[in-house]
Amino acid sequence: MIYGRLAGGILLLVSGILLAFLLNRRLGQRHAQAVSWTESVRQIRMLVDCYAMPQGDICARLTREQLIGLGYAHPSPPVSLGELVRGTRFLSSELQAEAEGFVSSFGRGYRDEQLKECDFYIERMQRIAEHMAGRLSAEKKKNATLCVCGALALIILLI
Repeated sequence: MIYGRLAGGILLLVSGILLAFLLNRRLGQRHAQAVSWTESVRQIRMLVDCYAMPQGDICARLTREQLIGLGYAHPSPPVSLGELVRGTRFLSSELQAEAEGFVSSFGRGYRDEQLKECDFYIERMQRIAEHMAGRLSAEKKKNATLCVCGALALIILLI
């Protein structure tokens, strides 16, 4: 009987640790996605500034690794920035709103206006990434503490 309780307690503790690990991994992915979007908009700005590329050519320049970093879930590459945003699984609603705003305003003006829009959204996305980075370690500690303490509380209550 005691071995069953001990095994159950160990399983609860391991599940609490695993839950903390998964939550912390998700936080890291959110931050990495925000950084990827910032860098991609910076690359789009460079392509518009140097080559005056249209949307289709810009999307063709994105590598598979970049698309994965952005959270793009489809196997075929996007043909437009709108399709890129629609096919992306965003981990942050703030980042999603900024990406949708960027795509809705992109390509609707002359080159100088597009560059200003790119600069505006680079700054906003960078602010989101910095905000996430600042909270990352505290959030990870909180997740680990709450999950392990919750598992220990369950062990104490059930055993």
